[in-house]
Amino acid sequence: MLVLFVAWCSVGFAAAAVDPLTPIRLKPKSHSLPPLPPHPRLLALPADIARLNKAIGSSAEAAAAFAKLALHGECIISGNRSCHNSNSATSLDLVYSLGLLHRLDGNITTKWSEFALKYFDHELQSADIARACGGNCSVLEAKGGDNSRPRQMGLKSGILAQQLGIAYDWFHHAMSAAQKKKMKDVIVTQILNLYAEGLSAAFVGEIWWRTSGNFNGCINGGAFIAALAVMDEPGPAAGGAGIPGSTTKQFAHDVIQLSLESMLRLQGGITIFKEGYDYGSFGFGNYLAAVRAAETAFGQDSTIAKMLAPKHEELARNRLYNIGPTGQLFSWADSATCSQNPVLGCYSGANTNEWQSMAMARRNKDKAMAYVARQRALDPLSPCETQDPQSGHLKYDCAMALLEWTNLGSKQDLEAVPLVKRYNFTQTGFLLSSWSSPTASYVAFKGGDNALQQLHKDTTHSHADQGSFVFDQLGYRWANDLGNVAPSGYSSKGYFAMQKFDVFGPRTLSHNTLTFAPADCKQPDYESARCAPSQDACTEQGSAKGLSPLFDTTRTPIKQDATTCEAKISEFSTDETRSFGIVNLADSYTLSAPGARMMRGLALLPAKYQRSLLVVDEGAQHVLPQNDTLLLQWHLHTFANVSCGKGFCTLLATSNQSKGVAVDVAIADSGCPGSVFTVAEVQNMANRSAMGFKDLGQRRLTLTAPAKSCRALAVAIGPRAGIWAKRLAVNALGDWARQGPVS
Repeated sequence: MLVLFVAWCSVGFAAAAVDPLTPIRLKPKSHSLPPLPPHPRLLALPADIARLNKAIGSSAEAAAAFAKLALHGECIISGNRSCHNSNSATSLDLVYSLGLLHRLDGNITTKWSEFALKYFDHELQSADIARACGGNCSVLEAKGGDNSRPRQMGLKSGILAQQLGIAYDWFHHAMSAAQKKKMKDVIVTQILNLYAEGLSAAFVGEIWWRTSGNFNGCINGGAFIAALAVMDEPGPAAGGAGIPGSTTKQFAHDVIQLSLESMLRLQGGITIFKEGYDYGSFGFGNYLAAVRAAETAFGQDSTIAKMLAPKHEELARNRLYNIGPTGQLFSWADSATCSQNPVLGCYSGANTNEWQSMAMARRNKDKAMAYVARQRALDPLSPCETQDPQSGHLKYDCAMALLEWTNLGSKQDLEAVPLVKRYNFTQTGFLLSSWSSPTASYVAFKGGDNALQQLHKDTTHSHADQGSFVFDQLGYRWANDLGNVAPSGYSSKGYFAMQKFDVFGPRTLSHNTLTFAPADCKQPDYESARCAPSQDACTEQGSAKGLSPLFDTTRTPIKQDATTCEAKISEFSTDETRSFGIVNLADSYTLSAPGARMMRGLALLPAKYQRSLLVVDEGAQHVLPQNDTLLLQWHLHTFANVSCGKGFCTLLATSNQSKGVAVDVAIADSGCPGSVFTVAEVQNMANRSAMGFKDLGQRRLTLTAPAKSCRALAVAIGPRAGIWAKRLAVNALGDWARQGPVS
């Protein structure tokens, strides 16, 4: 029986000094494990390599993908640090890239294997686990127990486990006996032992094992792959807590059972995506690699492979809808949008995880998804490996997209895909005007379950962002999501506690949604507690009891009962000529009156308005109804330059690709008398007293109106909307299903 301590797995996070909790002693179910085939057996069998070589020889696109991978491989072995900088994340790209090139070559020893094995000879020469991942593992000393032994953080451990497991399997026949022994010993004694004993005794407890967030796929997926690599190898394990005297085979068998049971909590990987697309893709990628390993090691029709297989409908095409015509993601929570450079814009392949798209397309025989995945994989602006500057998450697409290659699908298949889509699990909606035009209109919006903001509720990457949206039109993203903008990232004090809502990024104010404030607060002011905008139903209101013992939380109390903090998409039109969605925000604000009806509707207008966006908010008067002076604040964040006139503001694109392009943000009716536009540089709105800030280079456009008299606030966003918005006959949200958004 194994004893599991599962660690927090976010890069660079420093643990608070706390007393360890009692470890959870797990008794995983015993699943029957079929005999393992010989090496190589993980992710790609010899038959898969033969299929791939055939595709490269017969398909110009597959040949181009191979050429791109080979060029990347040459860059790695040349020592160019732009291709490989010797940390744990890029080392995973090294393994997949050089490993696949080696296997496609077919010889026992190749230039690819020689470089990779020299790299590992160097990196594994020390018994220190930190050395094994390029000295960038951020080890934590154990709190309690054997204080002399460092415990590696979970995320790095999961990546390293996958890296060494694949290396041991894919380069197996090119390795000497001494190299095999060294790598196997590191896998067993320093990866799997740490997984079994505890990744950090400072963070122990059932929550870390039961979680359904991205670190489950990372930690357990990595351990699963590493254990499969060595399970049939002879020799003793190193011993350690809970595993005295077990053999390598027995030990690896137990790790497989435990990691398998943990990964089943991901429900085929779908639960990870509540953390946003980028974090969902990171965790799902690790999970999908483990699924693929189970299929090749045990057989695609084996019970274990079928138990893990991603079946949820939302997984099939979420990569299709979550990327707008600008190439930028619809992100929420801590996810990044790829909008890092307002001048250069976002290259179309960034952070799109082409290999996952290809893998899911091949699994589901999805022609449209396969076509899109190939276009992204071959995009010359999409590098083989890249790290997102916000999250640090890495994609290694050239190798894995080629491994999952399929020639299914065409542009015609993509054009046949519906232009509207609602996903119920994440409560997200998507409205598009075209799949093929780079200047198409695209709006993506979310409701969601903000109970996830609370520790012990599933994940803590969430933001107070119900009702928020992004908007692309004319080749530019006009409404943007900031993602994680803590000044020092996840190492900011209390970020993974409720203190995260004392920093700008996670708060409601940093999203394209509504806040409320006293009437004498002309601008949201983080220096003044009374002028700080109200948050949603899971933060800032309610009892201060129940603060997490794992973190130093002193500022933001947790609302204990957050089960009602859910904003559902209550109506959604599949009529592409008048597409719309309505989000119910009645439970999204702590100040809402009981039984309040707060709704946000988003619609793409007809072609005569160039498929511009209409946003309608109803029910603001139900927030603190006893306060006649409360202000409603409607926010939009943009990289565009902003200038305002009476009743509308003009946004002017700042990227080189869209220079000179403009849209207006205009009030569309008089349902909110006294509405006034204001503009502020986002970097001036920091809560410096709490966590500091960093320059974001964005602007916040705020429309302010007295909440008490605001029957409905209708805002149009589109070309020359300042001229035509006032002429719109906007229907009440309750009539949209019958009459459409406008008459």
